[in-house]
Amino acid sequence: MKKIAIIHNLSSGGAVRVLEETNKLISRKYRTKIFSPPKKNSNINNSLKNVWNYLFYVYKTLPDYYRRISREINEGGYHAAIVHPDTYLKAPFVLLYLKIKSIYILHEPPREFYEPYFLHAPLIKDKLFSIIRIPIAILDKFSSKKSSYVVVNSKFSKNKIDKIYGVKSKIIYPGFTPKLIKTRGNIMRKPFCLSIGSLLPYKGHELTIKAIGMMPKKPQFVVVGSGRMIEKNKLRGLARKKGVKLCIFEKVSDKELNELYLSAMVYINSAYQEPFGLTSLEALCSGENLVTVDECGTQELKKYFGGKVEVVNRTPKSLSDGIIKMIKEKNSIPQQPDVFKWNYYVGELGKLIEND
Repeated sequence: MKKIAIIHNLSSGGAVRVLEETNKLISRKYRTKIFSPPKKNSNINNSLKNVWNYLFYVYKTLPDYYRRISREINEGGYHAAIVHPDTYLKAPFVLLYLKIKSIYILHEPPREFYEPYFLHAPLIKDKLFSIIRIPIAILDKFSSKKSSYVVVNSKFSKNKIDKIYGVKSKIIYPGFTPKLIKTRGNIMRKPFCLSIGSLLPYKGHELTIKAIGMMPKKPQFVVVGSGRMIEKNKLRGLARKKGVKLCIFEKVSDKELNELYLSAMVYINSAYQEPFGLTSLEALCSGENLVTVDECGTQELKKYFGGKVEVVNRTPKSLSDGIIKMIKEKNSIPQQPDVFKWNYYVGELGKLIEND
């Protein structure tokens, strides 16, 4: 049985779902070993010490770790390495040193460097933080090009990533995890719309609030996402101004998330240039109808789910009309296309692993 190294430094989000689901299936066919660096100390209250701790972790601890494990992997008889993103570096520096086949799962570039600052770094301190990360943006691009294969999650992502990194990436759509959605016999939908994602501007929650505010019968808007108090207050203030009932959950359990998926009538993706939208796929497979803005990977779900997906322009009026239309559509659990099954995803990875 061939040995495969799994490398990552992830803690939350859709990338973790991809990591967990692929690991379960890959370990059935290959001998796998997971390599993950020590976590950064986050229990520091002093601002200056926190910045120093971050710099030391990113520019010393992580490079040293990746350099060390690369030697172990290169000399350990591994057939290939599947490399997932590093939360802090994006492309792990291990790609610079690996001498075996490497498959890099690139979900998105460090978007704060390739998209408008106000979407990802709205505060002055955010912008200053981005400045100290400039070397990371340079090394991310260089490291990514060192991988044998780059795997992306949509046609939209491929076009963007191939242009930024100068690579020829391979598209493999992420899968849906059926156990996430424990379906009930009779799905009792409630008059609310759901979105999941950070409270930063790039997720587009402000646009959604403006769109719902234009509707004659305004559904409640439920957001699951973390953010600072300044972002929460801004969204709540806008909701009050537009007469929208807004509910923000910072964290929910899998059980609570399941209930939200099964209760909402419409899932809304208003995010700016969303690479794919794993939560949009999960919402569709739970029976919700989807309204998504265009110019993103999420709109590609229309091809597979037809009338359950409404693609709109990035304006409050267009989004509002889309929500009104999809609230009227019947909610039903669709058949899951093979292309969105984890067995398919891992099968495609297997082809790259075995490709000599």
